Amino acid sequence: MDEAPENTRSAFDAAIAYPIDGIELDVQMTRDGVLVVFHDQELTRINGMTEGVAHFRYDELSRLDWGVWYSASFRGEPVLTLDDTLLLYANRTRLMIEIKSFDVDRRCGRPLEVTRRVLELLQRLMKPRDSENIFILSFDEAVLVYANRIDPRWNIVLNVENPRSLVTESQTSTDQLFAYCASIGSLDSEIVTHMHSRTKKVMTYSCNTSSDVQKALDLGCDVIMTDKPGWVFDYLKSRHLLQ
Repeated sequence: MDEAPENTRSAFDAAIAYPIDGIELDVQMTRDGVLVVFHDQELTRINGMTEGVAHFRYDELSRLDWGVWYSASFRGEPVLTLDDTLLLYANRTRLMIEIKSFDVDRRCGRPLEVTRRVLELLQRLMKPRDSENIFILSFDEAVLVYANRIDPRWNIVLNVENPRSLVTESQTSTDQLFAYCASIGSLDSEIVTHMHSRTKKVMTYSCNTSSDVQKALDLGCDVIMTDKPGWVFDYLKSRHLLQ
């Protein structure tokens, strides 16, 4: 989101002010087991610290300012929990929840613990009818296999760094995938056709220029992710692609 610090309430409020179909967010777990919304492996952008979310308790993160790094006008922005995010936005738009899985955490099984807690929270806060609007994303295939085993009603999406490999590899172990997600720069018509031939949707990020958006449209991508929802809406409308 280019109008507010990403993964914050200010950013999500700004995004849903436009006629969007959903918001993407990143989830990590604090040292004391609280699920918070944050993308980076380290807190460098927030306060210059090289430690990550897992190093801190939630009360420690709550004392930090999560907006001033972006702009002084966002001074005092609090860290956002997944609980609050679900309560604030799940009944207003689709939520694409990416479970972060860093290499250093995989060795101790932390991503699977985060996944378990995310699923428990969804089971507690979401209603059965919400299943169509909740998506679980990860670059870690083990996370998605585990998530699907715990509760198969949610849509699972595999983030793919090298989608070209899908053309030559056999079917992934996550046969129940709803979609693949890859950067717009890594996609071409052969890859998208192959993904669709597996009856999977194709999501792509981060489409922040007219050439990116047009490429996604020409390739037939099903979901376009962007940091500029207002601009993309105006672009699509100017090309008579929206009513």
